[in-house]
Amino acid sequence: GQIILGALVGSAAVAVYSVAIQVQMAYSGFSYHINNVFLPKISSLAALSTDMKDINAIFVKISRIETIVLYLILCGFIFYGYKFIFFWVGASFELSYFAALLLMIPFTIYLAQSLAMTILQAKNKHAPCAVFYFFLSIASLFVAIPAVKAYGLMGCAIATSIALLLGQGLFANIYYKKVGIDIASFWNNFFKISKGVLPVIAIAAVVEYFFITSSVYILGTKILFFSFTFAASMWLFILNDYERGLVKKPINFLMEKYAKHNR
Repeated sequence: GQIILGALVGSAAVAVYSVAIQVQMAYSGFSYHINNVFLPKISSLAALSTDMKDINAIFVKISRIETIVLYLILCGFIFYGYKFIFFWVGASFELSYFAALLLMIPFTIYLAQSLAMTILQAKNKHAPCAVFYFFLSIASLFVAIPAVKAYGLMGCAIATSIALLLGQGLFANIYYKKVGIDIASFWNNFFKISKGVLPVIAIAAVVEYFFITSSVYILGTKILFFSFTFAASMWLFILNDYERGLVKKPINFLMEKYAKHNR
């Protein structure tokens, strides 16, 4: 995208688009770190057995956690990303916010399901996806060129967004199901978590309507309040016993450590 923008639009568009890419890369980092923790276990299960039951149990468990984390970041960026970019790089980069959203929203599906690709790699069944993505990237190139000529950097973001939706939202899900990955359970959990996010969005919208973000301090306060509201909604309506245990474990550890220190 940046190469096409540099050739057809100019360096200013490349600079704005690069900010959107930085945001997208930071967004994807959370998912990749979670997957890296479970790669050894997935690899050993894939090597020892062809039974997908245990692998799917891990996939569903981890994809739920990834979906929750990604929703927190995505919804937070939807509400506060514009002002964040304004305070970070200035008003001239406002299109970075909209380009980043176009990249992040379809990329959320890929990231939430990214452990499925790890499973394919562990079972040495990822070649069809790699081939499809290769040809999809070439096709998106031919779509991006006229889109950039017509709409500038937003055309580039739109072309990439469509490619992500076709690749991950359509082809990959069909292939995951074919190789035995429980993609139906993923989508069931994905929509359940989406319902739990709705009250958070409603509260954030009310806060945005009544309180103007005029400084970094107000922005930080809104982000903290949003995070607290999101955590409360997840705890009350979405998290299961395993996920609550993940939250309680570090809290209990810190409390025990604090208690020992004050004896």
